[in-house]
Amino acid sequence: MPITKKRAAGSSSGKRSNAAIAIRITELKQKIMDTDYVDNAVDRIATVVSGKIVERPPMSERSAERFM
Repeated sequence: MPITKKRAAGSSSGKRSNAAIAIRITELKQKIMDTDYVDNAVDRIATVVSGKIVERPPMSERSAERFM
């Protein structure tokens, strides 16, 4: 597949500088040291995963038996 101008421009514009990456890493390190932030993040993840499980169509009896 040939690279179009749009793809070529988009691929280089998405790169971040090392300084920007270092700043972002520092921000994330500070966040994970905050127990309230981590607790809220875990709650959000659990909510999303639970919602996905509920949306999933029920398993047939035969496929459910494999997990018991």
